[in-house]
Amino acid sequence: TIQNIFKSYHPKMLRLLLQLRAPCASRIVSQRLFTSEPNKPLPPKSGYKIDAKSFINSFKKELGAMQAKKKRELLMQKVEEQKAMRKAIELNELKNENIAALRSERVAKENEVKLAKRLEGDKRRASMKRAVLKEQMERVENAVKCSSTFITSENLDERIEEILNTPKNVDFCLNKSGKKIM
Repeated sequence: TIQNIFKSYHPKMLRLLLQLRAPCASRIVSQRLFTSEPNKPLPPKSGYKIDAKSFINSFKKELGAMQAKKKRELLMQKVEEQKAMRKAIELNELKNENIAALRSERVAKENEVKLAKRLEGDKRRASMKRAVLKEQMERVENAVKCSSTFITSENLDERIEEILNTPKNVDFCLNKSGKKIM
């Protein structure tokens, strides 16, 4: 039926469409009448055809107007979205600038702290090197002092005579407390 075909159309259009009805079969003029007399002007279109054409034309106009309205609305919506996007981009750029400034300050402070720690570490390492060097010098001085008592090939004869002249008695026992027992 016509209702099933035009369900998706606008209600006004559907109402107009339902008012139009197909003409009866007896009112339809055969096409042969118009082709037999080529010089004779064609009769005006029947009422049904005129109504249908006017309905279709008005429907097309209204449909075109609706589509144009939708296009305008979409265009306006896109313009508003672009404005909102530009505003959001500007806000984002401001935030980025603020964050960049904060970041640069933070990085400068971190660099100062790193430099201070590095200098402190350098001082600590230098003091540790001085302490190690001092300790090594003391060891060297002690080794030099002790080296005077070392037995060498040059003083071997002297050391043997000295040891023989100073006898040591190592023939003794020790008790549990560590005292010498003779």
